[in-house]
This record gives sequence, structure tokens and C-alpha cells, in this order.
Amino acid sequence: MTSKSHTLNQNRTIHLVVANHLRQAIINGQLKPGQKLIQDEIAAEYGISRMPVREAFRTLAAEGYVMIYPHRGVIVTELSTAEIEEIFSIRILLEGWATRLAAASITADSLARLNDLIDEMEISQATPARYHVLNTAFHDTIFKAAQQPRLRALVMNLRNVVEPYLRIYLSGEGRIQRAHSVHKALCEALAARDAEKAEQLAKDHLRQALDALLSNLPHVAELPDADFE
Repeated sequence: MTSKSHTLNQNRTIHLVVANHLRQAIINGQLKPGQKLIQDEIAAEYGISRMPVREAFRTLAAEGYVMIYPHRGVIVTELSTAEIEEIFSIRILLEGWATRLAAASITADSLARLNDLIDEMEISQATPARYHVLNTAFHDTIFKAAQQPRLRALVMNLRNVVEPYLRIYLSGEGRIQRAHSVHKALCEALAARDAEKAEQLAKDHLRQALDALLSNLPHVAELPDADFE
């Protein structure tokens, strides 16, 4: 009984490691929307049995990162235009609200962190992959400042699901510079505790990103893999 229990716990631990690695590969664009994941290949890559790989697939399917099809296998989730619009409509509401809450409760430490990220992004504008990482950290700092952990979890999950597509927005000419201007304006609004302005900036920022995504959606498969550090 002890041996079986140990094996079961070990499989659970392994499946979480595999799920985390696959999740990051999807978010980073290394595994692309519509790409098929081969169970045996992944098991061989990690030197493990197929059971923890199957469990990892189930975890990712529950989170929305992959789709499991009978007789077809596991496919990295490929979002339709309607699905992207739906996700962004929810994000606009939730992220706008989170930003409004952050304006009322943000601490000096969080503001300092945002300003540090702004400085890092300033010198990373010529490196989209690095800017993308900093961009995620910037917005997550705002969501943490809202002091609503469930709201933050919902927002970050929605962001992660569309993350492979968000590289489209930053890949367009001049978009990093425009995004950077919005980030600086957001910092100023949060520092001034101007909740209404901060919320509106966050919502407008997302609407612009959605418009850019929809106009470039057919080209998502042509984008290079993100070179994350």
C-alpha cells in the first residue's frame, strides 16, 4: 500500500511539472495554436510513463490551454475570432475593474515596482520578447495591488489563454511605443489615485490590442517563436 501511494504521489508531482513546462511553452509561443501534442513523444522526452502526461493534458484542458479530441488527440487550443472577442470583452470589464481598485489601494512599494518596470521597458523596446515579459509583470503588479486574489487569478488565466496571440499586437510597427506611452500614463493615474482615468486607460488599451489582433489574426502562425530569457 505504501509503495502504491508513493508511486501515485510521484506521478502527481511529475504531471504538475510536465503541465507547467507545456503551459509555458504554449504561452511563450513555442507550441502554437492548432499544434498537435504527441503523448508518446512527450513521455519519451521526459523519460516518464504515459500516465503523468495524460494527467498533464487533463490539467491543461481544464485551464483552456489544450483541447482533447477522441480519436484525434490533444491539440493546443486555437481560438476563433468570436472566442477572442469574448475573452477580450471579459478582460475589458475585469481588468478595468481591477485597475480601478488598484488606484484606491496601491502602496508605495507597488508604485516603485511599476516605475522600475517602466524603466526596464524603456530600454527593452527594441526587444519584443523581453518587452512582452516585462509587460506581463507590469500588469500583474497592478492586479496584485487591487488586493483581490480571485479577481487576479481570473484575469491572469484569461490573459494566459490569449498570450500566444498577444505577440501579434506587440509585433506591429510602433505598437510597443504606443503601449509604453499607455503604461506611463497608467503609472501617473495610479500614483494620483485617479481611479476613473486608470480604469479608462486600461480598457482603451485592451480595445486597441483587440483591434490589432483581429486585423492580423490570419498571420498568427507566421510569427517567430518568442525568444524568452
